[in-house]
Amino acid sequence: MLGITPTVFAVIRPHLTLNGPPQANAASADPIVAAALAAAPQAEAAPSPLQPPPDMLTTRITATAFGSGASATRFAIVRFGAALPSGYPSARWGSRS
Repeated sequence: MLGITPTVFAVIRPHLTLNGPPQANAASADPIVAAALAAAPQAEAAPSPLQPPPDMLTTRITATAFGSGASATRFAIVRFGAALPSGYPSARWGSRS
């Protein structure tokens, strides 16, 4: 990432997400993110046409099956929302090595 040293990135990485909303929610954020939100000036974000509706949620589901001395892990990134035709289309799925 331009302008971020590997040391800084290693420190902030646990507090970053690709699947969360564009604006963090201080009520559900981890303590580090909540403190940063409290210290930052409050500004209204301009709505983006690419931004999902506010009632849309995105989550990662990980399932691991064990048996006969082996295991398999699969994950799915799923969006939930009343505005979606089926309510919950999968945004991405795959396996973990």
